Amino acid sequence: MNLHWLDWTIVAGFLLGLTACAVYLKRYSRSVVDYMAGGRCAGRYLLTIGDGAAGVGAITMVAFYEQFYHSGFPGLWWTNLQLATVAILGLTGWIVYRLRQTKALTLAQFFELRYSRRFRVASGGLIWLSSILNYGIFPGVTARFVIYFFGLPVHTISIYGWQLNLTLALVMIGMLSFAIVFTYLGGQLVILVTDFIQGSLINITFLIIGFFLFWKVGVSQIVDTLLEAPPGQSMLNPFDQTQVKGFDLSFFMITWLLLVYQHKLWQGTSQGTNSSAKSPHESRMATILGGWRAQITFFAYLLIPIAIYAVMHSPEQYPGFAESVSQSTLVDGDQYQTSQMLVPAALSQLLPIGLTGLMCTVILVAALSTDDTLLLTYGSIFIQDVVAPFKKKPLSPEQRISWIRWSVIGTAIFAFLFSLFFPVVDYVRMYWQITGAVYMSWAGAVVIGGLYWKRGTTAGAWSAMGIGSILALLGVLVRNVLWPRLIPGFQDTYAHIVWIQKLPNNFPLDGVEMTLVTALCAVFAYVAVSLCTKPDPDFKMDCMLHRGRYAENAKAETPETRWWLWKILAIGKEFTIGDKVIYLTRLAWVLFFGGIVLAVSGYATLVAPPGDIFWLNWWIFQTIALVLLSVVVTVWFIWGGIIDLKEMLKLLTYAKSNERDDGTVHGHRNWSDEVQSQNQDTEGK
Repeated sequence: MNLHWLDWTIVAGFLLGLTACAVYLKRYSRSVVDYMAGGRCAGRYLLTIGDGAAGVGAITMVAFYEQFYHSGFPGLWWTNLQLATVAILGLTGWIVYRLRQTKALTLAQFFELRYSRRFRVASGGLIWLSSILNYGIFPGVTARFVIYFFGLPVHTISIYGWQLNLTLALVMIGMLSFAIVFTYLGGQLVILVTDFIQGSLINITFLIIGFFLFWKVGVSQIVDTLLEAPPGQSMLNPFDQTQVKGFDLSFFMITWLLLVYQHKLWQGTSQGTNSSAKSPHESRMATILGGWRAQITFFAYLLIPIAIYAVMHSPEQYPGFAESVSQSTLVDGDQYQTSQMLVPAALSQLLPIGLTGLMCTVILVAALSTDDTLLLTYGSIFIQDVVAPFKKKPLSPEQRISWIRWSVIGTAIFAFLFSLFFPVVDYVRMYWQITGAVYMSWAGAVVIGGLYWKRGTTAGAWSAMGIGSILALLGVLVRNVLWPRLIPGFQDTYAHIVWIQKLPNNFPLDGVEMTLVTALCAVFAYVAVSLCTKPDPDFKMDCMLHRGRYAENAKAETPETRWWLWKILAIGKEFTIGDKVIYLTRLAWVLFFGGIVLAVSGYATLVAPPGDIFWLNWWIFQTIALVLLSVVVTVWFIWGGIIDLKEMLKLLTYAKSNERDDGTVHGHRNWSDEVQSQNQDTEGK
């Protein structure tokens, strides 16, 4: 094993502290809204760090380590464009502001508000199916990360001729059990606070380890190794990566398009934070601040694999290191698992005592923050959107929470079995894209149309969902099961047919390409069918969004503007001076780095790509800028999160529970709003 007693002490101490915190917070979770949305009392910093921790799971670390190890700094170049796009969407409040206005606890609840109950049930089922398929590999990949990094001995047993990795199974059981306990104790309320603590630790540890690796390996050694990358596989020049398999220019361009289409729609890490904000404005500000957090997170993802790449490709300075790491990752004999575990295995051999313990703690808490968030989200989706709508008598708050808890346990059992048995013949990020496409392919059209287009119809939503989900499910089966199993047999049987022999071993379209195709088909179906059908006459957009005469506080919720620039930037009276400074600073950063990407990319396309020296200088400049930003943002967000935490607990102490606020919808209205809305309708008439 790789861990010293000091490392084990760090790991055990932090996990015990988190458990004690979760037990203490249980007293504040008294209602369905508390359990599912933290009482809607969370401030921007708590949401930002908590959402970041939920997104920085151990499997996410594996996925981006894998990506940046193969693509190097060019991966950050195109990511700059993606982050700039997400930042602009966040600045405008795209999706998140209006979705929070609906007060929906789940995305499918919004679908019932906007379309119909039948559509809620069908879409909820597909969202749940897509989500658990997507989550199914999480425990397995995370457990392998833990096994390789901790240096745990691998034991296998034979069951009717099938080899069971006993170590893998036990590690998954341990991690999933921890997540179930946290979710059971207080739901989203406990998750928000513990994720804030975990996120703070993750940010600090990433910075420390990144700086240590660059110091240990040496900046000059890293630079020399990056410059020696072969043609077509440059680790500096984004326009010299024609031989980089899977993570080339087309990958980043397609994911950029999908970022716009799927912004804030993934229920796993966004459902809880989207619904937990104190107000739509706090949700919007959390998204803006999340841009800073995402910037330093991607930077941290990049530093570690870049340093590992330099060590793995420097046999003279590190003799035998690459061979040792390669051998340690070949236990399962699978090329994709080998690719996933390369950076974790190398990292475990480079870190000293103490830092190894910190990294182990980060791996475990990152896995915990993702697992408890996803288990609660997917467990609640199944009960709220698939089971509860069929109940003639509404569930009591106690029954609803109890059913969600059992659903959480069932989701964990499914993920455990799925990780043991299902073969993933793709990169992690590719698998995410295609399984997520089962609902993300059509959800973009249905959500955007539902929030911003009064002409969108229920028939259009049904058609988009049907086409998108069918194509995506076929993609999962064909790419991961049918193609790799059937094509070799066809080639052996029909050896005389030339075109069959020329078929590739892997399906021609990867996960992101298949996602783009299904999304385009779903958008076309939604628009075309909506234009050919009539909207529901009983639906009122203002009522759903709680604005105008339906607003609880029209003055606070309606962003009035005074100056034409504020109107263009969608800055209203709800923005304080500090909010405007944050907004404009973020906008300036985005315009600068996004503008550089567009300008240099245009020059490289129309004239000639700059040489490696230009790219080296650029990456040095951006690295220094991101280092300074990381230090400032880490301290700033942690302090702001502590203030938000105190305020949230104070609000929860005196908050009054509304038993009707449980996700139930009656006639395009939340059950909790029904009486108030009826009174307002009467007054309006």
